[in-house]
Amino acid sequence: MKRNLRDSFRYFVFSTSEKALAFVRSLPHLDALVTELDLDFSTRGGCNIARAVKQQFPKAFIFVFADDSKEDHRLILLRGLKDIYFLSKPFDVFFLSRYIKKVLYRKNNEGGTNS
Repeated sequence: MKRNLRDSFRYFVFSTSEKALAFVRSLPHLDALVTELDLDFSTRGGCNIARAVKQQFPKAFIFVFADDSKEDHRLILLRGLKDIYFLSKPFDVFFLSRYIKKVLYRKNNEGGTNS
């Protein structure tokens, strides 16, 4: 599973959302973030990380695993941001890698729109 991602992307995994947020804030550049809406029951879950990334890196792409069918104020906040893509679970790592590549390619070559 990790090999497919490792061959295409540099990726990092964190034990808490606070550690992930601190790492993101220390970066000079970020192309894409993959997160879950609900992370470790923290007040700084995936929604806050996604919002912080968009503030620091407005051109970054955000991929969020979330149940898009439920009414959740965090989804409403995220839908208002540019280049946010919602993904459903369960997922296949090959699909995830391919989907991210497709979005990045389309955006870099065609100037596509949100999905």
